Amino acid sequence: MYVRGDGLCRREAPGPKLRERRHIEELWKAVKTLHDAGYVHGDIRWPNVLITGDGLKLIDFDWCGEVGTAEYPADIFIDPDNAQWHRGVGRGV
Repeated sequence: MYVRGDGLCRREAPGPKLRERRHIEELWKAVKTLHDAGYVHGDIRWPNVLITGDGLKLIDFDWCGEVGTAEYPADIFIDPDNAQWHRGVGRGV
């Protein structure tokens, strides 16, 4: 599925669009909805957050899975110089 929106794919902090309170609230709501249903996204980074005409959208659910059973791929490459990754991300974790 194609979603038209403005990506936030940058190494620096997100642009002013995400600084709008409503977008931050929408991101927290999306994460809470997943967690309340017993799922984790697994890859919430700026490249996977879009701002659309309807608001904020999370994309790329390849690593989404049930809490406690979802694992990262064994061949994942974590660039230690890229601060976008959460410190708990690792191969097969």
